[in-house]
Amino acid sequence: MINILFALLLAVSTPSASQELLDRVATKVATLAQSLKKTAAGEITSIGTKTFFIGDTKIVVSEVTTYYKIKSGTRSVIDFKNLIKGDDVAVIGTLDTGTGEITARQVISKVQRLLVSGKVTNIDPKKNIYTLMDKDAEIDRTTVVQTATAGAIIKSKYSDIKPGDNLIIYGYYLLF
Repeated sequence: MINILFALLLAVSTPSASQELLDRVATKVATLAQSLKKTAAGEITSIGTKTFFIGDTKIVVSEVTTYYKIKSGTRSVIDFKNLIKGDDVAVIGTLDTGTGEITARQVISKVQRLLVSGKVTNIDPKKNIYTLMDKDAEIDRTTVVQTATAGAIIKSKYSDIKPGDNLIIYGYYLLF
């Protein structure tokens, strides 16, 4: 028994055998890690303190998770607290095969366009906030305001919008 153990130790302790064993272990670890990489994308359906769901998929975050927002082709760093239900996100992480959860390494929030329509119920001209029923819309100086009159669409001004007017707003969710 001692002779066999000594022969095994001798074989593993040679540089070429050690390197071969390290290479095999590294290959196995890389293969396993690759099989556990997982991505998910879609709308956040619910959100907790350190987790959120994309449909039925539970996403777990940690202190090493990084968060980004993409808007108009520009990436900016955000925090978990900036994510809200309804955000369109992409997640890169590791799959826990036992629970089916994904531990996120990176979360990318894509600012999605929003279509809101309705009757104007209130206007705050100092802040350029227009309330349509129960939804607030902030309109900035880059917003194009147009009016449809007798089948023609013409350029308008903010001052042309009055309570009672019907508006269609095509814009972006505000994440911050």
